[in-house]
Amino acid sequence: MKVIKYKLGMNPHSRNGFKKGHRRNVTHSMTHTRFYKAWQNAKTRVLNKNTPYYKYYGGRGIKLEWKLFNDFYNDMFSLYLEHSKQFGKNNATLDRIDNNGHYNKENCRWATMKEQSVNRRSCVFLTFKGQTLTMKEWATRLGFKEGMIVKRKKLGWSTNDMLTILPKQRCGNQFGSHKIKS
Repeated sequence: MKVIKYKLGMNPHSRNGFKKGHRRNVTHSMTHTRFYKAWQNAKTRVLNKNTPYYKYYGGRGIKLEWKLFNDFYNDMFSLYLEHSKQFGKNNATLDRIDNNGHYNKENCRWATMKEQSVNRRSCVFLTFKGQTLTMKEWATRLGFKEGMIVKRKKLGWSTNDMLTILPKQRCGNQFGSHKIKS
């Protein structure tokens, strides 16, 4: 990959680094790609105080450790290609493994939207019989409504009871007493 070529007399402090009327030569040809936009969006979230998402990223101290696009490209492009080959380019999103960690090679991966939706600070995980899943995943697996598990949790039910007591179907009481045999 080639880097941006600067011509003599360019102003590094102007908006785009160039005097009016001059063009910059962008030679990586990735400006309008999903890959480039992932880096650009991460950069905006951590650096631009005027965006609504800044408070969740830069405002919490999250940093972008790839100062240049070339660094991001060198660390993440081959992983992006692998992920895109398996799931398609439209299913490739940049995901931080540790939501409190920075954007860097060790803490980032390419994930599908479904994978990324589970990797949120707001997700509540339950461990049952040695397996840890979100409440939504448990509800899907057991055929329960997610709202029922959420309400049971708020009422202080144990994880075992939340996931083993079947709802009463006919009387409309979703906190029913039919226990699943373990």
